[in-house]
Amino acid sequence: MKHYAISAGLVSGLLTIILFGAIYSISPRWMLHPFLYWGSMVIFLGGMLGACLLAKRRGNGVLSFREGVRHGFLTFVIANCLFLVFYYLLFNWVNPELPQIQLEMMQEYAEQNLMGKELRDQKEWLATQDFTLQFRDLIFGFARGAIGGFLLSLIIALVVRQEA
Repeated sequence: MKHYAISAGLVSGLLTIILFGAIYSISPRWMLHPFLYWGSMVIFLGGMLGACLLAKRRGNGVLSFREGVRHGFLTFVIANCLFLVFYYLLFNWVNPELPQIQLEMMQEYAEQNLMGKELRDQKEWLATQDFTLQFRDLIFGFARGAIGGFLLSLIIALVVRQEA
């Protein structure tokens, strides 16, 4: 029964990787933009919803809340694992200068949008930060994402469920 979620997770993860890879090939700075990062969640949501709807259709229109959460969350976990491995490899092997580019982008943003004490504080804070992507950061990012993915799974299951 969970193979819908596995397939949807693989497709969602690969589509997200393709999107980020294409944007990276145009401009690494564009790939690091928060809008792309958060906007790519639409792909995950589509996969989660698709897995639930397919399971519901294969269940003759019946999908319990519990099964909806399982399908949605498993889809999210698989897609997020694929994406995070890609992101880690990109930061650490493909282009180890991405952390420096990210720092420069944050400095530019601060210069354009902050003034006075806020700007000084932000510059001081940025000077103390390590933007390299370590394995522990990957694990923490996965855990943080899993919480959000679970909440999204709950919402999708509420919307899609159809009890017998």
